[in-house]
Amino acid sequence: LDGRIVAFLGKSVSGVGELCEESGLNAACLAFRTLWRVHDSLISTSYDAIEAENLKKRRLDRLLVPLLEVAAQSTFDANRREAAIRLLSSLDCELLQSVGASGLHFNAALVQTLCSLVRDATSARAEPGSCSSTAEIRRAAVSALERVTSTSRLGKDADAMRNFEEVVCALTVHGAVDYATDERGDVGSWVRRESLQVTAKLLSCALHSATGESGSLSGSTRAKLVRLCRAAVIAGVRQLCERLDLVRSDAHQALMRITGAIDNAGIARDDVADMKLFEVCVALENMQTDHSAGISSGNLVAFSLLCELSFLEDTEVSDSALLGLCALIGAVGKSSEIGFNALVRVLRDKSPTSALFREDSSAKLARRATDDAAAPNAVVNWFDRLIALQNLPREGVRLKIAALRVIELLLAAGHLDWMQARAVAGNSKVLHIYTNCALMARASAKGSRDVGKLSLVLSILCELTSCGHEPRARALEGLMLLLLSPVAKIRRLTAESLYVQLLIQNGDRLLHDGKGTARCTDAMHLLSSTSWDEAEAEEIRQSRNMLCAHFKIDPPQRNLKSSAPARD
Repeated sequence: LDGRIVAFLGKSVSGVGELCEESGLNAACLAFRTLWRVHDSLISTSYDAIEAENLKKRRLDRLLVPLLEVAAQSTFDANRREAAIRLLSSLDCELLQSVGASGLHFNAALVQTLCSLVRDATSARAEPGSCSSTAEIRRAAVSALERVTSTSRLGKDADAMRNFEEVVCALTVHGAVDYATDERGDVGSWVRRESLQVTAKLLSCALHSATGESGSLSGSTRAKLVRLCRAAVIAGVRQLCERLDLVRSDAHQALMRITGAIDNAGIARDDVADMKLFEVCVALENMQTDHSAGISSGNLVAFSLLCELSFLEDTEVSDSALLGLCALIGAVGKSSEIGFNALVRVLRDKSPTSALFREDSSAKLARRATDDAAAPNAVVNWFDRLIALQNLPREGVRLKIAALRVIELLLAAGHLDWMQARAVAGNSKVLHIYTNCALMARASAKGSRDVGKLSLVLSILCELTSCGHEPRARALEGLMLLLLSPVAKIRRLTAESLYVQLLIQNGDRLLHDGKGTARCTDAMHLLSSTSWDEAEAEEIRQSRNMLCAHFKIDPPQRNLKSSAPARD
């Protein structure tokens, strides 16, 4: 019987590449786990303790070490790697640790390998093309972590706590922000959803185990678990505001589970995050009774609550919500449209009313706009944080383009006109923010050939030409750079947009004074007479430099090949 069981288990390992179908893989995992338990019982009852441990170690080396190598190495087929991870996860941490020291060592190595796989896609953002795993492999790794991560000795074993912290960090910092895409779409959402659910389950088990019979947590253990709960909540808030209905629903469930766990452990909610967050989660939970009004349905009221999260004083939570809202609003679809309407609704409620500006005289308005001693408006700070998202090194191009889209929508639709009025009146805070916005847009366009992204930058820069002297100067510099873009279509669109701005603003503001009629006429003639999308590079450069002279700005430096510019 011993030989037959080991032989069957060995066949499962050697034939792991053939276990591609879901039903076959599930059956193999069940058989693998069941026979492993039977074999454990057989060894324990047939041999003394020392011999039994030696037999278990040899079995582990023969069967599980090869599986771990298959899971870890990118040279193996993706289906084979996924099947290996699934077979390994069929043996939970208690089964592995029953082998003794070798089992503990293998369990630690397995956890390290799985965490490395979870980190794969997000680490690859810094090095494009370096991702060695598929979304299916990463999802299987996340699911496996739920079974092989021990939560029973967190308050007694320092190594166990360190391993647990590493697992939660991999799930919240990497798995919960996996935005990988392929021809099937947002396949990273599979990993994000699984990461949130597994994190909530592990933290719930950890809090229950660490609390124990005493019903309370010790000081150091409590501090570490509170920190991990906060990391999970921050990751969950981002996905709570996300574009996909199922992701939002799973994030909400995970947050509610973590909330229940910290309540049962006697941890105050405000020790983990802003109380307003938990109030929003409870309000969304109450909405779930009406399916049409729930978080997964794209309801305007629900989305308004989510938008409120981006204004919380807890900056880590509010920044996470802002990232999620950018992914929601910066996309295309019904949910994105409803999300934008909800954001506009919240911004309107938090902005100074238009009546305030109409009722005040121009002198009072100017004095109020330049009064920097007054507390800055929440919307001003919110917009500043929205611009700063472009500087986050860990975020991918997809999120940054979505953030540009949100900025462009708000500026183009006139929802921040009251900020523009303050900028024109000389408010230094708003002027500084708009200047940073122009510099950000200019930096975003550097080296890019993405027509969609460059079009957003163009629209943002055009809107900023009417927002005060310093933002206007920086925006014009950015537009002059776009006139030398390697993309012919962008050069032509930039020239057309500048022409329109000269018409709208009568040239006065763009030309820095009220006496630029002749220069305005010359600039418009230059914009309309130059073939920006077909002319030779040197001709384009000369026309651009003449425009800079009309606008009284130094020509920005940008390398343009002497040969004809690229054409679409």
